Amino acid sequence: YNRVTTGSRYFSIKNSPLTLHTQILQERISGWWAVQFPRQDAVIPSGEISLPNEITPLWPRYLPAEATLRIHAQGPGAVTGSLVYDDARPQPAPPARLLLIVDGQPIPTTGPTPAPEVGPHAYRLDFVLRAVGDTKNDFRLTIRNEDFATLGPTWVQMVTIERAGTTLPLLRRPLLLPFPADDPERWAWFFTDRNQHLVDLWPWYIAILPLPRSFVILLYLVVGGGAVVALVIGLLGLSPASRRQTVPRS
Repeated sequence: YNRVTTGSRYFSIKNSPLTLHTQILQERISGWWAVQFPRQDAVIPSGEISLPNEITPLWPRYLPAEATLRIHAQGPGAVTGSLVYDDARPQPAPPARLLLIVDGQPIPTTGPTPAPEVGPHAYRLDFVLRAVGDTKNDFRLTIRNEDFATLGPTWVQMVTIERAGTTLPLLRRPLLLPFPADDPERWAWFFTDRNQHLVDLWPWYIAILPLPRSFVILLYLVVGGGAVVALVIGLLGLSPASRRQTVPRS
């Protein structure tokens, strides 16, 4: 419906829902496959770092108590990193404590050292993920704010990862907006191209109908339960063990 806006969807095989849904499924699988099994060097933010759209830059941003970056660096050479953050509290206050953890193990850092080129209250932490000659190419870098309970989130200006002096690019996860709570936002959700879901259009349709809440819940149970039962029956029907052999009569 979002991709084909004319009546050709009824008369053209290439514009039919079955064909387009197959294409959408391939695109969605390819997008997630690229994130789970990257083929190129990249920095991939985890789910704790939410990006509201496709154009908002990753940095700067406030980070939660813990945030993880997956780093894929398959080429040769050392892999190093730098984290720059703001600490604009009065100077007598103790410095913020950011612990860097790689694959579950804390790693040493140099710093914090002042970074006046970034800001008057900016500090830098430098670290090494892989030394020259090592062959490991996948890392999970966790940034843990040890003072989160006391001071709240830290404003991180940037996290830069380099391999042999070359900055690794950002690889974004496929963006799917959560299902909204009210009717106008539900309509906007459906007409947003990124929300080409394949299995939740009927919940959307029921949700935008002006029906009593109890009846909506009943529809969810009936339609959803019926779909599950139909799927189970269909799978059982395809099972060789459940097929009856027809014996011809003599």
